[in-house]
Amino acid sequence: MSGILLDYINYAMEIIFQEDIDNHKMNRTQVLFLSGGMFNIICDWIKRGATESPASLTDKISRILPQY
Repeated sequence: MSGILLDYINYAMEIIFQEDIDNHKMNRTQVLFLSGGMFNIICDWIKRGATESPASLTDKISRILPQY
Protein backbone atom coordinates (compact mmCIF):
# COMPACT_ATOMS: atom_id res chain seq x y z
CA MET A 1 0.00 0.00 0.00
CA SER A 2 2.78 2.46 0.85
CA GLY A 3 4.34 1.93 -2.59
CA ILE A 4 1.12 3.06 -4.22
CA LEU A 5 1.02 6.17 -2.03
CA LEU A 6 4.63 7.03 -2.85
CA ASP A 7 4.01 6.54 -6.59
CA TYR A 8 1.01 8.86 -6.38
CA ILE A 9 2.94 11.53 -4.47
CA ASN A 10 5.83 11.32 -6.97
CA TYR A 11 3.37 11.68 -9.85
CA ALA A 12 1.54 14.61 -8.25
CA MET A 13 4.75 16.44 -7.33
CA GLU A 14 6.08 16.11 -10.88
CA ILE A 15 2.87 17.69 -12.17
CA ILE A 16 2.99 20.46 -9.56
CA PHE A 17 6.62 21.31 -10.29
CA GLN A 18 6.61 20.58 -14.05
CA GLU A 19 7.03 24.25 -14.98
CA ASP A 20 9.95 24.58 -12.57
CA ILE A 21 11.53 21.46 -14.06
CA ASP A 22 11.02 22.79 -17.60
CA ASN A 23 12.54 26.15 -16.61
CA HIS A 24 15.48 24.44 -14.86
CA LYS A 25 14.57 25.90 -11.46
CA MET A 26 14.33 22.33 -10.10
CA ASN A 27 15.44 18.96 -11.33
CA ARG A 28 13.74 15.58 -11.03
CA THR A 29 16.03 14.57 -8.17
CA GLN A 30 14.91 17.55 -6.11
CA VAL A 31 11.27 16.74 -6.81
CA LEU A 32 11.79 13.13 -5.73
CA PHE A 33 13.53 14.33 -2.56
CA LEU A 34 10.54 16.53 -1.68
CA SER A 35 8.18 13.67 -2.51
CA GLY A 36 10.00 11.39 -0.08
CA GLY A 37 9.66 13.97 2.66
CA MET A 38 5.94 14.36 2.01
CA PHE A 39 5.55 10.59 1.97
CA ASN A 40 7.20 10.28 5.38
CA ILE A 41 5.12 13.10 6.85
CA ILE A 42 1.90 11.46 5.63
CA CYS A 43 2.97 7.99 6.84
CA ASP A 44 3.85 9.41 10.26
CA TRP A 45 0.49 11.20 10.39
CA ILE A 46 -1.31 7.90 9.67
CA LYS A 47 0.80 5.96 12.21
CA ARG A 48 -0.03 8.53 14.89
CA GLY A 49 -3.74 7.98 14.30
CA ALA A 50 -4.39 10.85 11.85
CA THR A 51 -5.63 13.01 14.73
CA GLU A 52 -4.67 16.29 13.05
CA SER A 53 -7.04 17.48 10.37
CA PRO A 54 -5.97 17.00 6.75
CA ALA A 55 -6.13 20.80 6.40
CA SER A 56 -3.64 21.24 9.26
CA LEU A 57 -1.31 18.68 7.72
CA THR A 58 -1.62 20.38 4.33
CA ASP A 59 -0.73 23.72 5.90
CA LYS A 60 2.39 22.26 7.52
CA ILE A 61 3.50 20.62 4.28
CA SER A 62 2.87 23.75 2.21
CA ARG A 63 5.15 25.75 4.53
CA ILE A 64 7.96 23.26 3.80
CA LEU A 65 7.64 23.28 0.01
CA PRO A 66 9.75 25.77 -1.94
CA GLN A 67 7.98 28.94 -3.02
CA TYR A 68 8.95 30.22 -6.46
